[in-house]
Amino acid sequence: MSSKNTWLWFTAAAALFAFIFLFEHYRPRPVTGPSYLLPGLEAKAVKTLQIRLAGQSEIRVERTDGGWQLVAPVVYPALNTNVQNLLAALQQLTVAHRISEKEFRADPKAGENYGVEPPQLSLVLDSGRPVFFGHRTSPGDQVFVRVPGIEGVAIVSAEVLNLFPRDTNGWRETRLADFNAGTFDRISVTNMMKSQWSFALQRDPTNRLWAMTYPGKTRADGEKVEEATERTPERMSIREDVREGADEEI
Repeated sequence: MSSKNTWLWFTAAAALFAFIFLFEHYRPRPVTGPSYLLPGLEAKAVKTLQIRLAGQSEIRVERTDGGWQLVAPVVYPALNTNVQNLLAALQQLTVAHRISEKEFRADPKAGENYGVEPPQLSLVLDSGRPVFFGHRTSPGDQVFVRVPGIEGVAIVSAEVLNLFPRDTNGWRETRLADFNAGTFDRISVTNMMKSQWSFALQRDPTNRLWAMTYPGKTRADGEKVEEATERTPERMSIREDVREGADEEI
């Protein structure tokens, strides 16, 4: 072989090597990252949730100006934190593994075996596509999920199941009353066993200041009254917490 041919082959090999190097080094690569079960979900934008557990009535909650409201099967204030925790978890829920649509369709009993046809639990956010939660996997730490319109069956962490209400009362507000509404101007506390603990408070409609009107008239500590009403009703039973001084008459 002549030296001229050798140089030609050497030059071609060098050019090919350079091309491969540059192509592999600079070619666009797909963005890698977690695969979300519900890509694009924004928890803050969700207005309604519809949840149906197998064998139970549908639970529906709607977002209001003051938080979340149960509208079915009963109308009642909902536990805002519980709803928000579920939405936040769903937004970050990632797919650990996905069973292909071909594999799913190959087994006529796959839907039944995975528990997604019919589902053990179904969820609809706003008017979007339903999300069907099925059986847990054998270890129990993951669960099968089927989203119609998305191929295959996803396997996700089963921890999200703990955030769903177990029954109709699971998301009902447990407070005796909504003391944050600011619509009341009189508070009466009575202890039938110890009458000396009974007292009454009145808020002045003009200056919005609280005063004790029973058993005596005296100024009240407004900050402590507001703090007590923002917490639990039991805090209201401590008369000395809200009384500024028995010697100050009004």
